[in-house]
Amino acid sequence: MLPETERLEIEEHLREEILAVGVVPRHVAIIMDGNGRWARRRRRPRVFGHLSGRHAVRETITAAHDIGIEVLTLYTFSVENWQRPATEVSALMRIGDSMLMLNDEFPQMGAKGPSTIGGTPVTLHIYVQDADKSWQQALSAGATVTMPLADQFWGDRYGIVTDPFGHHWSIATHKVDLSPDQMMAAAKAAMSGPPPGKKA
Repeated sequence: MLPETERLEIEEHLREEILAVGVVPRHVAIIMDGNGRWARRRRRPRVFGHLSGRHAVRETITAAHDIGIEVLTLYTFSVENWQRPATEVSALMRIGDSMLMLNDEFPQMGAKGPSTIGGTPVTLHIYVQDADKSWQQALSAGATVTMPLADQFWGDRYGIVTDPFGHHWSIATHKVDLSPDQMMAAAKAAMSGPPPGKKA
């Protein structure tokens, strides 16, 4: 658990960002970065930073819920992360002492897919070199469009598909680096119109 002061700082930061836009957004995306630097400043191994970062994730999810954000996307692991040392990758994929696993539906063992249980609250996110190519591959493999692939205000080309088993996958390619001011202006413009796929 994070110290109370750090938890309050996270919640206050989210509140300030939302107040700057002037409206509580339905969907917020956060790039989780800096665990290694956080650990280094405390003279601890990088893995310690990742393990401590999971507490920040929990607090961020709680704060987002309390503020009224409906959808929260956390970018926690990109393709480039596979280039990290094996011990660090193992720690990341373990998420503390628990392995992250995804498998086909296996009802005999109690493993039921999202389609069977009526949906999923989870979106699995992948960064790729060419989002359009991966998008078409997913659709060709039987996925359906949940959120159309488009250039987003935070600088990514991003969309969400649902695979034949009911799992949600967000697919993205980073297109342009934006300053905080540019991103805030783009977010404000995006929030002033109708949601994607809806008419005014």
